[in-house]
Amino acid sequence: MREGHCIVVAGTALLLAVLATPLAAGREAGAPADVRRAAHAYYSALVLGDAEQYIRHVRFPLQAVRDGVVSARTEAQARALVRALTDRRAARPLSEEEKATVARRLREVIDEARIEFVGADTASVAFLIGSGNAPRDGDRVCLLLLHRGRDGWRVIAEVTDSKPVPPAYLREDIEPPAPAR
Repeated sequence: MREGHCIVVAGTALLLAVLATPLAAGREAGAPADVRRAAHAYYSALVLGDAEQYIRHVRFPLQAVRDGVVSARTEAQARALVRALTDRRAARPLSEEEKATVARRLREVIDEARIEFVGADTASVAFLIGSGNAPRDGDRVCLLLLHRGRDGWRVIAEVTDSKPVPPAYLREDIEPPAPAR
């Protein structure tokens, strides 16, 4: 098996093991603020197009899971992603005031995020990245998996889906709808 495939397989196995393991809720007492800071720094750098800040908060290769497809994002691919997002926004760049507002709103979202710990050095942060116009439209969520090393907390995996979470999935008294075939 090629080295790149081994990384993707190992990252996928780790991610699946983490997501399938009962986790300890950490939002109440004892959740370290540095997990939230790292998650905020990572995601706000992505949204605001700051490649250097984004890179500082990632341990490469970053496992990216989008719509169930797993890939290993290298540093060069991460820089290209941030550059592409910045280029799309080039027609109407954000003012400094707008950037501050975005950063503040992201801080509020991350502050409300659920943090769960797998152990002392691995945590997940799930947060809202967008709500539909009406409750029936559902919410879009991002899940970050962070690991603490000698240089602090870094994002090791990002999980997103292009479709919002249907409200029915959040109700505990009913079964979620069957997937489309």
